[in-house]
Amino acid sequence: MVDLDSFFGAKKIINAKSAKVQIEILKKNAKIQLKKDYVQEALELYFSAKNLAINWELNEEIADIDDLIRLTQITGLKELKKIYENKAKEAEKVYNYAEALECYETAFKAASEIFKLGSSEMEKDIKKLKKRTEELRRTTM
Repeated sequence: MVDLDSFFGAKKIINAKSAKVQIEILKKNAKIQLKKDYVQEALELYFSAKNLAINWELNEEIADIDDLIRLTQITGLKELKKIYENKAKEAEKVYNYAEALECYETAFKAASEIFKLGSSEMEKDIKKLKKRTEELRRTTM
């Protein structure tokens, strides 16, 4: 978690108004991290902002940050899924079915997590990845 006292010259937070200002700074910096594809760093900033909102009982901010966290997690998982699908396809090209199976399983898990986070667009991908995983299991046995 980020130390708010030293983060980007943060000042001591003495009331709800200064907490909101600091939350906006954290959210802005998280967006900057996302533009650089630093998903983990963005999530850390969002969690710091959420903790600050919880400490000051800023319920609207908490709900907003929760949504940003969910969307950021989906973004990261989509990238992970894409990477592992590509690795699996490359492994299949060189007949390394054990590695391909492992990569497809990881992509399947990422797609399942995306679906659990509320992205119904993953339903087709989940079915496709599950089918491919089962096919490779039969091949490698």
